[in-house]
This record gives sequence, structure tokens and C-alpha cells, in this order.
Amino acid sequence: MQSEPPKADSSKHKRRWFQFSLRTLFVVVAIMGVQCGVCLPMLREWQVEQARVKVTLKEKLRLIGLALWNGPTKKYGRSAH
Repeated sequence: MQSEPPKADSSKHKRRWFQFSLRTLFVVVAIMGVQCGVCLPMLREWQVEQARVKVTLKEKLRLIGLALWNGPTKKYGRSAH
């Protein structure tokens, strides 16, 4: 009885789908960093503008006699006494 020699193809590693090089990782991280650097100032500007709109809305409502309810001011439960 003769045993078959191992095939050369089985010893080779097959490339997997999610295998990538360090260069690819560096490029992706660099692109994401640039994108965050561009988008963050625009996001902060939008947040400041939304805060201004909220303040002016509160002032207008207060002028006509309405107020926004911010929730209960008293904490319910056991007292600290």
C-alpha cells in the first residue's frame, strides 16, 4: 500500500476576505481623520446655531407669557433629613 504524498495546494494559505495590509489600514485611518477634521467644525457651528434658536424661542415664548416646562424641580422619594 502506498500513501499519497501531501498536495502542495493544501499547504498554501488562502487569502481571506477581511485580510488587509498595514498600508491599507493607515490609508483608511488617515482618510477618516481628515473627514473628522473637516466635519467637526461644521457640527460645532450647527450646534451653536441650534442653541441660539432655542434661546430666542424661549425669549419669545416668555414675552407672550408662556414658559417651557423643564421637568419636575422637586426630587421625589426619601428626603435627606
